[in-house]
Amino acid sequence: MRRLSFGVLLIALSTLVLELMLTRAFDVTLTPNLSYFVISLAVFSFGLASIFATVRPIPVEEDIRGRLVGCSVGFAGAVLLLHPIINALPLDYTHLGKEPVRTLLSFGALYFTLLVPFFLAGYILIAIFSKYAAKIQRLYFWDLVGAGLGTVLVIPFILQIGPGGLIVCAAALGLVAAALFSDSRA
Repeated sequence: MRRLSFGVLLIALSTLVLELMLTRAFDVTLTPNLSYFVISLAVFSFGLASIFATVRPIPVEEDIRGRLVGCSVGFAGAVLLLHPIINALPLDYTHLGKEPVRTLLSFGALYFTLLVPFFLAGYILIAIFSKYAAKIQRLYFWDLVGAGLGTVLVIPFILQIGPGGLIVCAAALGLVAAALFSDSRA
């Protein structure tokens, strides 16, 4: 249970770091109004993950560790792909009048790209909380500790390694969480 609790902490920490860094990046690169887009998208993604978990419930007898490892690795991969995909998209809301289809497709691709890591993080937490409901107090404590650390650690590290570095660190934390969720000692 200790490894699982620490994995919950790392997923919550990396999710908050990712959310804050994307908010900051969009605040600077696009417009302050779009920075709120990240917050609402993260909440929406967690909601989608809960709907998915309700529609396709995990069987009670299934060991979810393999599923957690896969989702954590997927989370890390999706986070690492954010930077190149966002840079490749022609995001310029001022061209909405001139090129509406291209602009709307770019923002749709951005929305889907950002949805994936938050969906996976939400699904990881939902799967753990559902499977280990008897230990919810302990697990939720570590979730809150991770979220709190994520918001506090951004402040000193944003100047040291920048938003891109923190996003890579968030992906690395997802991989460490995958290792913690695994049955294998290796």
